[in-house]
Amino acid sequence: MKNTCVSAHNTLIGKDGYLFLCNDTSRELEVHCDGVMLVCDPTLSRYIFPRFMMVIYPDKSVVCKDKLPDGFISVHRPAATLYKQVLGDKVLDAYDVLNGVDDIFYKTDTHLNLKGNVLVYNAFLSKLRETYGVDVVAREIELERRECELNTLPYGMGDLLWKTNLGDQVAPTHMDVYYSSPQIEPIYQTHVLSFLRGRIQLLDYALFDVTEAFHGATLSWDIISNHILCQCNPGKNYTVVIFYDSFLLNVMDLYLAMFQRVFLIKNVYNPALIQQLSPDFVFEFRVERFLC
Repeated sequence: MKNTCVSAHNTLIGKDGYLFLCNDTSRELEVHCDGVMLVCDPTLSRYIFPRFMMVIYPDKSVVCKDKLPDGFISVHRPAATLYKQVLGDKVLDAYDVLNGVDDIFYKTDTHLNLKGNVLVYNAFLSKLRETYGVDVVAREIELERRECELNTLPYGMGDLLWKTNLGDQVAPTHMDVYYSSPQIEPIYQTHVLSFLRGRIQLLDYALFDVTEAFHGATLSWDIISNHILCQCNPGKNYTVVIFYDSFLLNVMDLYLAMFQRVFLIKNVYNPALIQQLSPDFVFEFRVERFLC
């Protein structure tokens, strides 16, 4: 029996106000409920950089499986299992960090909240120390919690309530829990680029600095998706390339400040870019449904 979503909409209404993504191109519920394998190259031969680490963010329907509607049984993780088998100790499976922790995914959004991402950040630093002997001092982070509607915030959240996803369904609640921290700048949708005094440079994919052309612009999804963010941090060590997806958006500030020079690339692992940038380390942060 297949437990896939038969709704005409992209939002599946679960229990206790939790909403889930369905009918998506990554076929999340088919993967976890029916064991569908979507990885095209099971050899993962592209991952050849020696000093590499991958962080796999588990899907919401994996961590919050008890909030799925009756009949949806999320038990399979074929892509994550394959990546761990092939890449071994170069993988941090954030499921091991987040499983059993309450209040780490938004109810009305597909993403991990700041509480969950801080747990992954600390686990990443421990893994980096354990695997490569790199000791980065963790930023001390105080979390502030409030209940609100995510769409009242300037961060483009609450995506499972958007009309394009929810359709004509009625969500049980629009209220959610939002975490913030005075120690973390929410760069996405708030940081204004300045080529005169800004700490973040904007590069195109030919690696030309185009910050001046975007002077005064806010770092929107369109800008982030089509450019490379670069930050230099004098006094620190290593040049690092980080490939990431939207799960990293609320903690970009933490990772941009971590090493001497950081290239943050909203894309999948790209050997050609790695060769051009000549980093000391390469990291990839990828949500499970986008493992390919």
